[in-house]
Amino acid sequence: MEDLIACIKKSIRPENNKVNFCPRIEIETVINILAYKARKAKVEIVFSGAESFNIYGDPVKFSQIIINLISNGIDSSEFQTENTLKKVSVNLTKKDNSLIITVEDCGPGIAPENINKIFQPFFSTKNGQGLGLGLSSTKTIVEKEFLGTIAVSSRPHEKTEFTVSIPLSYAA
Repeated sequence: MEDLIACIKKSIRPENNKVNFCPRIEIETVINILAYKARKAKVEIVFSGAESFNIYGDPVKFSQIIINLISNGIDSSEFQTENTLKKVSVNLTKKDNSLIITVEDCGPGIAPENINKIFQPFFSTKNGQGLGLGLSSTKTIVEKEFLGTIAVSSRPHEKTEFTVSIPLSYAA
């Protein structure tokens, strides 16, 4: 409950509140906020990459990226069979001159004909369950707020992995 209240307090702050923040702490906070949703869906969220460092930007917008990606991973679990381990993996690393965040689920994957459409506004693979704005807004935040990139790879009936790369030249 404390994390939820802290997140709400952060989100009502003025726009463009850029500060130095620790991505690891923001990701852990998001995981705590989504813990109930994950438990309800019988999904385990696994986080690795405990390295602590700061980047510069809006931590609320960074959290929106993570919330959208993890939440989508949890949502994809509804299509799994009960005998399958339901897991969303989140990994935070530094590679070369970039901060790399990967979020992987073991859901149904994305059909090859849809892979190039998923970042378009109002496109959804959730059969009427979503507005189709989450990945579109995530891509906008990654590119405009953090000068980064987002990519997706998917194997139907196996997994989907989103990779966010934020240049460390942007980091503090």
